[in-house]
Amino acid sequence: MKEQTLVKLRVPGQSGDRLALSEGDLRNGKLSGAGRNFNIVRGIPRLLADQHDRYTSSSFSREWKELNAGDDVWGRPVKERMSELNFLEIPLDRLKGMDFLDVGCGNGLFAREVAATFGANVIAVDISQGLELGRTMSDDQMTVDFVQADVQYPPFADNSFDIIWCAGSIHHTPDPKKTFQRLAP
Repeated sequence: MKEQTLVKLRVPGQSGDRLALSEGDLRNGKLSGAGRNFNIVRGIPRLLADQHDRYTSSSFSREWKELNAGDDVWGRPVKERMSELNFLEIPLDRLKGMDFLDVGCGNGLFAREVAATFGANVIAVDISQGLELGRTMSDDQMTVDFVQADVQYPPFADNSFDIIWCAGSIHHTPDPKKTFQRLAP
């Protein structure tokens, strides 16, 4: 995990409580804030709120275990799914240097492609352990930071992102409207 990602992280389910590295390092350590501790495992902060959706986490974690890191999802190659970025209605070369959040990133294939193709600063978040597949790259090749969290309780400071991308994920939450409002305050 990069230092610039740590600056954006907050205690999930609590507004504004910063997280700080209290033990270890950004690859294997512990984040603390508001009297709570969260592990960082292989560069992935595990920021699940106490009340996180355990059913969805378990269900999607099982699903992702059946795939490999480079497997396409939804029966469509990632290069084809990249065309959906045209919905942003901006020239895609403007993504360079933008802070981009990929919500419900699954195996992170799309997030990695956005970072590699456009040079965006991508953070990819998912409630499942599928993002473990995204960490199969060596640290020097990693251009995306992954965060395990329930987006109903987003662990990010307000105004942390230029673009929040939710493709095939937010409708899995019990209240998509409320989740959307929490993601983009």
